[in-house]
Amino acid sequence: LYPADASGHAVLERNALVERLFLARQQRILLLNAPAGFGKSTILSLYRQRLIQEGATVAWLSCDESDSEPLRLLQYISAAIVEVLPDFNLSVGDILPGDVSCSPQALVDALVVELKRLSGELYLIIDDFHLVRHPQIGQAVRYLMEKMPSSLHLISSSRYQPSFVEGEPGVLCLQAEDLRLGAAEIELYLNQIKQLDLSQADLTLIQQRTEGWIAG
Repeated sequence: LYPADASGHAVLERNALVERLFLARQQRILLLNAPAGFGKSTILSLYRQRLIQEGATVAWLSCDESDSEPLRLLQYISAAIVEVLPDFNLSVGDILPGDVSCSPQALVDALVVELKRLSGELYLIIDDFHLVRHPQIGQAVRYLMEKMPSSLHLISSSRYQPSFVEGEPGVLCLQAEDLRLGAAEIELYLNQIKQLDLSQADLTLIQQRTEGWIAG
């Protein structure tokens, strides 16, 4: 329910990229789609901090493969929201009285009812969404996009671009090309944060060979 703790470690701030996300904060849905090692989780963590600094209410959920079960995913989404809005009251027992085969659409309906009762805007960050692999997840998310209140802003990272967002209004997708490190960021990371004191020629060569891929 929280980003990975990076305390005690120097982190490349990615200020320009975080500011780009902040300027797009009124988008209904914001997605970071890039292969492994492009720093998606770190960027979302930095963006979360930026939103909180401006007084926004931000819930966080990091997914794993066990969250593919719709009821479990709903429980964790609810728990993430409760962490920042203790009055949020989504009782799974009320949704599924003895019926664990409830459709994902019914779960979305229950979530939306409670979201509409909230005052103020809520930013819900779901990290590593590609690990959620239920066969009906695309249909459920598309249904949520139709029903979600304007006060909800859904932010997510994935290794793949979900097909259900293509052509949808109010959706901003940033790709690997947007997440690559620029020359100034590479120099800042290697020479100031890592204190390697590399020459400009070395930095240029590293940028060419890695193409700004952070893990590289």
